[in-house]
Amino acid sequence: MLIPLNPHSSTPLYIQVYQALKGRILDNSLPYESKLPSKRHFAQLNGISQNTVLKAYEQLMDEGYIYAHERRGYFVSDVKHHFILEASPPENQPLPAETKAESDLLDLSRSNPDPELFPFDQFRKLYQKHLNTKEANLLGATDAQGLLSLRQALVSYLQEARGVPATAQQIVLGPSTQALLQLLLPLLAHQESIGIENPGYHRLNPLFKEYGLTLIPLTVHEDGIDLAEVMSYAPDLLFLTPSHQFPTGSIMPIEKRLDLLHWVQTNPERYIIEDDYDSEFKYSGIPVPALVSLDQAQRVIYMGSFSRNLAPSLRLSYMVLPPKLIEDFQAHYPYLAPSLSTLEQYVLADYIQSGKLERHLNKARSFYKKKRDALLHTIQRLDPEAIISGDQAGLHILFQPSIAFDEGQVRQKALANGVKLTFLSDYRFQTERPSPSYIFLSFSAVAMHEIEPLIEQIYQWLA
Repeated sequence: MLIPLNPHSSTPLYIQVYQALKGRILDNSLPYESKLPSKRHFAQLNGISQNTVLKAYEQLMDEGYIYAHERRGYFVSDVKHHFILEASPPENQPLPAETKAESDLLDLSRSNPDPELFPFDQFRKLYQKHLNTKEANLLGATDAQGLLSLRQALVSYLQEARGVPATAQQIVLGPSTQALLQLLLPLLAHQESIGIENPGYHRLNPLFKEYGLTLIPLTVHEDGIDLAEVMSYAPDLLFLTPSHQFPTGSIMPIEKRLDLLHWVQTNPERYIIEDDYDSEFKYSGIPVPALVSLDQAQRVIYMGSFSRNLAPSLRLSYMVLPPKLIEDFQAHYPYLAPSLSTLEQYVLADYIQSGKLERHLNKARSFYKKKRDALLHTIQRLDPEAIISGDQAGLHILFQPSIAFDEGQVRQKALANGVKLTFLSDYRFQTERPSPSYIFLSFSAVAMHEIEPLIEQIYQWLA
């Protein structure tokens, strides 16, 4: 069996042999049960060493394309069920031109932290500190709910910063809010419907549907969701962002919070899931305490993460379960494996316990307030009649320019210039567009010196 070989190619000869035989097997030139030449005969025919042939045959056996029969030789396996991958481009053939990836866009729909603010030196020293100990516990798995010392650190932090009453036993750590919901929703299997804010954060809606929940959109006003609609539709669960509603930025007042908690207590199976995604960033006064801080009946499930206040790459979120649900959790998941890096949990626990997180957040509030002020100043300079909302807290705003514009056209102009823009209509459960249009703008990852030219450019796209 002769095969074309190129001794001057950068591809090793045994790989060339392997690829040639694999190709013939896949196109059925070498059908099932065909016997391959012996190593010696194949090497003589093609002017190569027997060792080269052996390495090629071994690779084919490893992948299941051939098998060896003692004292009889090598035979082609039954590969009719194998997946056939697309062939790689031939050498020296140019690859297709790459399209502009979404990751290359300036995405004004995501409130990612500014890299300039991340405490690289502090984290480097903490990683080095723990690695230098060479302690065996760094190499082992933690409790399924997360490292105990990190959960204990979170208890103190959440109590002080957000007024959240919790014990370490009530906290469950995970890589994302979505991952934690996938653990939570099976515990709420008897619930049939979930009320969601409209407009709201709808990337979790497919997950709710996957677990059999009927979505009930609830209108959001300047003071949060419509309580009359809540009482009328009576959903079994509510998913809310009461301390800084996404995307409107509204803050639910105390009276409505108390009414909502009274309502949820009228049915023993109801729960509120509170997503407290960026409420640390309030720019006047003190942060509004979480809804769960008022919950005397243990009916609020509190969720948060470090994605906005530190970095999304940490992949660390948490939820605080009421005592009844944490009992159900432990009974439902007796063999749950931990999902987080042990080393990173030790580092983050140390970061919180040492007070570094609190100091970082104080610095971050001042840092983002300057950005927000520059953003508001530029909008007001260019368009004094513009209406701005949601600017008292958080890392994004909504603004309504005083001039009418077509959202589709502005979106396309922005994309053509490497910017991803979204609008209030994108966050509505229904497809009809509100009138007039509001622009959603996250400013956290925009450099300070880029804010003014960015807003000037957006107003050019509106014209």
